Order: sequence, then structure tokens, then C-alpha cells
Amino acid sequence: MKRTAYLLFVLSALLCFGVSARAQWRYVVDNLHADSTKVYSRVKNNGMDSKKVPYQLGDVAFTLANGDTLTIAPADSGRTHLAEIIREGKTRGKWFATVTVKGKKYFVANENLKFVDGSKDWINEKVDHHTPLGHWYSTSMPYWLIVLSVVLAFLCAILGSKMDFGPRILAWLTVPFLALAVGLECLGIYALGTDVLWWMDMKVYGFGPAFWSCLLMFVVTILQFVSMPVMAGSSEDSGLSYLAPLVSTVVGFIAALICIFIGGVSKGDGSTMVNIGFIIFALAVVLSLLFTFIKNIKVLRPIGGILFSLFILIWTIGVLAMLALLIIGIISFFAESVIMVVGFILAFILSKRFFPLYEFIDASGTLVRVFEK
Repeated sequence: MKRTAYLLFVLSALLCFGVSARAQWRYVVDNLHADSTKVYSRVKNNGMDSKKVPYQLGDVAFTLANGDTLTIAPADSGRTHLAEIIREGKTRGKWFATVTVKGKKYFVANENLKFVDGSKDWINEKVDHHTPLGHWYSTSMPYWLIVLSVVLAFLCAILGSKMDFGPRILAWLTVPFLALAVGLECLGIYALGTDVLWWMDMKVYGFGPAFWSCLLMFVVTILQFVSMPVMAGSSEDSGLSYLAPLVSTVVGFIAALICIFIGGVSKGDGSTMVNIGFIIFALAVVLSLLFTFIKNIKVLRPIGGILFSLFILIWTIGVLAMLALLIIGIISFFAESVIMVVGFILAFILSKRFFPLYEFIDASGTLVRVFEK
């Protein structure tokens, strides 16, 4: 009996140990923008929010190189949102994971950890960016390739319209360069989502570099938009249609958003309105392409009309994607600056209305205040 009880005890211990061992989640350090990541010590939070956030970031304890493995205990499978000091006087909110190193707990930024064990990622809720493509788009190389491709497309369009020799060939070289730029843009969005705008983060890189990056993106967006009408107008062919898909896509997208919003706020099942929104968007794109194809086929014949119409769709997607990213970037990284500038301008305008330009006492001893009309 004692032997049986002993065996049952050992078996139970082994089972508990096995469950405990499996209830560990392994992550690999994988900083997309550097070759290592900072590991912060955990400091007891003595503030008013200590119940909600029991620990805060301490000093940097050490760094770990990409590829190092970390263990997260079952009790630490959540995330903690903390303020990280980026540089003097600048902080940003970031999600951190609690990791165990040599029996001691530390904080590591979630975005610098890649899940490698099990079927559920306990600390990262976003799409996995830790791919070869994600690493490539975390460098400056693809963005300079986009700039180069758009500039070459614009130059080909301009030169094709100005030169007396070979304008048709030069103008149509705009097509592959624009296609390359749009392809790189879409790949970047696929790889990193809106994090593809990491180089516009002025808290990390400072206002100057982030502002010039934003300005460069604005210029590239304009050049990308202008290249198509310049190319189509500079061709020996005339009457090419290219604006219909852009206008229809924008109108269809707005109509779809309205339908989705109505479906979201409705009391009943809003899926019908959402489906209607997608149908309206799809019809707008398809009908505009059909209209464009019918017009272009008269100029370029069937094969040329089909290829040119499909390229117009690519161009439309590229322009809208760049415009959307530009707006998201400004809202995400420059909202405070924009609000401050607008507030200053409004305060300056209102001050002229409510504060006198000058005042004086007339001959009767009355105080006279002069305001701007």
C-alpha cells in the first residue's frame, strides 16, 4: 500500500512538473530596428495607480542580442502599458512583457519579442511583423527605392512629353516604374501595416527628421498622382481615360463607410448594411474600370486597353494608399504640433478681436480703445 501511494505521489509530481514545464512560453529577441533590445528592471510602483500597475520601468539592467531566448511564466502572460524614456525629456507609451532571466523578473518591450513556442501568443495581439519582409521594411532601403521609382516615373513622363524623339517609348516607361513603386508600397503595408510609417515617429527621431520625412512622402504622393496624367497626355495617343477609377473608388469608399457606420449603430443585425457597403464599393470600381476600358480600347485596341485599364487600377490603389498613409502619419505623429499651431493662429486672430490695438484718453478724459475690424 505504501509503495502504491509512493508511486502515485511520484506520478502526480511528474505530471505537475510536466504541466508546469509546458506552461512556459518561449520568445526570441527580435528587434526589427536594431541588433539587440533593452531589458529593464522592475520597480515597485508607489503611486495612486499601484493597484492597476504594480510595477514601473526601472533602469536598463542589460541588453540581449537578437536570437536570445526568453521565458515567460504563466502568471506573467499579460501585457503592461508603460512610459519608456526615449531620450531626454521624451517618453512614449509602449507595451511591455514580464520575462524571467536567471530567476529574476524584468520588462522587455513586446514589439521586440517573437513567439516561438506553442499555439497562442500571450503578449502580442498585433499581426506578426517578425518576418524577413518585416525586417527589410524596418530599414530605409525599400523607402528610397519607392522614392527613386516614383521620381524616375515622373521624369519619364515629363521627358516623354518634351522631347521630339521617342516620346511614346519614354512616356510608357512611366508604367513599369510606377508599378514597381506601388508594388513596394503595398508590400510594405502587408509586412508592417501602419507601422510602415516608423520613420515618421518624431518622438524617436526628433521633429526635424520626422518632418522632412513627412514632407518627402507628401512630394512622392504628388509626383505619383501627377505621373499618370502627364504620361497619358504626353503619349502620341489621345483621349486616354484614367481619372474615372480614382473618382469612383473614392466615392464608392465613402458610400461603403457610410453603410458600415449605419450598420454599426443600428439596433438589429447590421451585417446587411455592411454587405451593401462592400457591394457598392465593388460596383463602383468594376463599373469605372469597364467605362475606362471601353474608352481606352478605342485608342489602344483590346490588349492595350485591358493592360492600361488594369494599370490604372494599380495606380489608383497606390495613390489612395499613399494618401491614406500620409493622413494616418500626420494624425499619429504630428497631431500635437498641428493642434498647437492651429491654436496659436486662432489665439492670434481672436486676440485682435478682443484686445485693442492701442488706447488713448481723448480731450474729454474718456478712455478710447481701438480694435481691429
